[in-house]
Amino acid sequence: MDLNLLKIMIESACSDGVISDEELEILKGKAAEMGVAEGDLDFLIHCELNKVKSLSGIKSTKVKKEIIQPEASGFITSEPVDTSNQSGFVNQNISQFNQEKFTDVSVLSNQGAMSIVQKAKYLGKWVIIKRIKPEHKDDLTYQELFFKEFENAYHLDHEHIARLLGKGVDEQGAYYYMEYIDGRELTELIGTGGLKNIILVKKISEQILEALSYLHKKQIYHRDLKPANILITYKGDNVKLTDFGLAQADIFEDNLLKVGTPKYASPEQLVKGNSADHRADIYSFGLILLEMLTGQVADNQKAESIDTKLYRIIDRCVQELPQNRYMSCDDIIKELLKEETPVTEIPQWLIGKIKEYCADGLLSANERKILEIEANKINIDKELFKTLLADELEKARIKVEKEKQKEKQQQAIIQKQQKEEIIQKVKPVKKNPQKENSTSFGKIAKIIFFLILIVGGGYLIVRFIVNKNPVDNKTIVVEKYFVNARDLNLRSAPDSKDRSNIIKTYKEGTALIMIEKGQEWSKVRIEDDQNTGYMRTEFLAQELAYNQDSTKNKNGDKNQTVPDNPDAEINYVITNSAPLRSSKIPIGNSNVLKRLPYGTKVIVLDKEVNWIKVQVEEVTGYLHSTNLIDSQSFEKKGNPKI
Repeated sequence: MDLNLLKIMIESACSDGVISDEELEILKGKAAEMGVAEGDLDFLIHCELNKVKSLSGIKSTKVKKEIIQPEASGFITSEPVDTSNQSGFVNQNISQFNQEKFTDVSVLSNQGAMSIVQKAKYLGKWVIIKRIKPEHKDDLTYQELFFKEFENAYHLDHEHIARLLGKGVDEQGAYYYMEYIDGRELTELIGTGGLKNIILVKKISEQILEALSYLHKKQIYHRDLKPANILITYKGDNVKLTDFGLAQADIFEDNLLKVGTPKYASPEQLVKGNSADHRADIYSFGLILLEMLTGQVADNQKAESIDTKLYRIIDRCVQELPQNRYMSCDDIIKELLKEETPVTEIPQWLIGKIKEYCADGLLSANERKILEIEANKINIDKELFKTLLADELEKARIKVEKEKQKEKQQQAIIQKQQKEEIIQKVKPVKKNPQKENSTSFGKIAKIIFFLILIVGGGYLIVRFIVNKNPVDNKTIVVEKYFVNARDLNLRSAPDSKDRSNIIKTYKEGTALIMIEKGQEWSKVRIEDDQNTGYMRTEFLAQELAYNQDSTKNKNGDKNQTVPDNPDAEINYVITNSAPLRSSKIPIGNSNVLKRLPYGTKVIVLDKEVNWIKVQVEEVTGYLHSTNLIDSQSFEKKGNPKI
């Protein structure tokens, strides 16, 4: 810009110490042609009049129109100073002028590529001063770019754009100053993993878009939008947009620099000769939103698993062709604030996952977070989700409590029976002397006679029944037997292939009554609980034989071992993830050895009503009985044979 002509015109108009309205209008017209702001012109005229007055002694009352330097002109205002050796232009030495205004000056850690950023006090308030670096302060190109940045942002007035206050030149070079923002860069807030607070992400996004919408409506495009140029206040987490060094109005062609930071620049900015409009800012915003969600800008697919709506916004913002992006920031704001109707029907797969995690009546913080993420992905109604989660936890707790009570009752019954047996063994037989004295020989004879009749009749009946069943090779007897295997299943039918007919599994030594004896299967009744069913004959022994086998084992006969239960077989875990526990009582996650995935093969070692002891790859623990199914049933349901 050639200011020599304007300089001569100002000196001529002010030579007599006064300036007429006509002269002032002529100067304003010329300044407008040269792109000099009216406030800057007023300041130059003010300085030139002071110079003339100091040389000629002309009083200020002769000035027809008082020239006042307005605070909002972009220049620092001050009381009149001695300018007798100055021409009235701002490129003269005015260091004394600035020293009176700026105090407590310190250099900030965040510096620009071509500028120095300082913090200082101006009229008692903190401001930010931006200066051209010493190595560039005499470069006219850098000076032009520097003041162009000031002009781009000085007249902007928006709550989410940092407000510029003034500019000037001193012995350190050109500078301008702006309001001090008590905050930090968005880069610092994002960190390496992104923001975890989705509500804060949406708030910051909305305020950035509001600032960009304001700029675009004035035909101004930022062109260097990035997290480092976005300040977030400590109080309220509000956005302040800064750094308009590359901003371009549609009436100004910037031939020196048009590409911002390559990491956030749009494809058209990276191609030489292409022009960039407001859609380049929309592209950069999409990458900033992606980084806030995921901590990176390379893969926008990662945002889909966090928030589907924000992912859709990102995907459209970062389209390679500008015409495929949003046409305005207002359109993005509408999409961002659009309320989506929550899903009121929870899919079965999510219900199954909730039941799986709540099965033991407890839900860890990590498990709850996983379920909430899954629900948010498909926009499940939050109240409905919370209600379902609470109901499933309550059901599981009640079920666990009932199982605990049932086990306690069974243990109490067993302890009571054992106690009664001990009492019966140690209880002495009481004699009734009166009865002994009253017993006569006749009564004794009658009793003996009836006993002979009963025994003889019973013998004949048994012989008759045995002779009536020679075909099926079964003998109906009523004798006491014992389980002579480690574990033996009592079944409702003589079929070992169908596990659904298992009534209960009994330990070795369990006493039973033989009702019907066959070669392979025998019908029996258990003495303790009176359950009736079928057991394999080969694993049943009479009292004498069982005691002999037990004695041999106790004496160390290594060749004599308790036969294994032939019903023990390989089962498969059928739930999505079943916890293998070190004990039978569920106590949260403290006793979980590992989680077994769907279809894991296990070996059954011991069975009870609710818990089954199993072995998985050298690890032994307990699984809930509802988590197991036999291999045949597993394959009948369409699963692959393992």
